[in-house]
Amino acid sequence: MCENPGAMVRFIARSDAVGLIGMISVGAEVEAGEVVAVPLLDEELRQRSLQVQVQGGRELPRAVREFGEAVVGALGAVEV
Repeated sequence: MCENPGAMVRFIARSDAVGLIGMISVGAEVEAGEVVAVPLLDEELRQRSLQVQVQGGRELPRAVREFGEAVVGALGAVEV
């Protein structure tokens, strides 16, 4: 297990290693042709979610709110 997805992706790209990692962590390297991604077909292994959460009722500063909206929009545009 690796707690640093960037290090894991670099290791995979520079060796004959195989890793189990989400597309959100490896998408740029796949697009660049540095690594190859094989999607998991098992439904149970595909059950992952990504959430952006804030404290209920909290008024966020404008910059934080806009950043959160940008992150949610970018994630919505990525196939994970």
